[in-house]
Amino acid sequence: GVKWRYLVEINFELKSDLSQEEFFKIKSDPEYAQKIVPEILTLIKLISKDGNVSVYEEHSTFKGFRTKSIIQHTIDSSKIHEIKILEGDGEGSIIKEVFKSLPNGNSKLIVTGNLELSGPYKKMSIITKKLIHKIIKDLYITLEESHKKYLNQNPRKQFGEYN
Repeated sequence: GVKWRYLVEINFELKSDLSQEEFFKIKSDPEYAQKIVPEILTLIKLISKDGNVSVYEEHSTFKGFRTKSIIQHTIDSSKIHEIKILEGDGEGSIIKEVFKSLPNGNSKLIVTGNLELSGPYKKMSIITKKLIHKIIKDLYITLEESHKKYLNQNPRKQFGEYN
């Protein structure tokens, strides 16, 4: 049969009071993310790692969406994180995250890409791009808040020694 496709262009910015390196770490390391939001990232399994490219099986539940995907993460220094969904829900999606330092020590994240709405994401096609942006931003904000909570609960852990 014909594969159902619905592509949504993503483009938004998010500011954080975390440093660029710290914000990058929590967004680009699926294993750390699972540690701080196990209720969202229900399974993270490393399939392969080659230099700055790693591939994970990831299962997640967020705002009523349950997804299972094989996701490739490519890291370029601590500034660029590219996510490609190779198989499963959202297959074909490519999202690029660019992290920038701000003069006050805070950081800014610029997110661009195309989200392929397939599988459980199909029902999102009836909602607006604005709402899709809001859901993704909410996920990032949840990660950031959970990171701060995790550090408060583990005061001996300094940035750089999360694992």
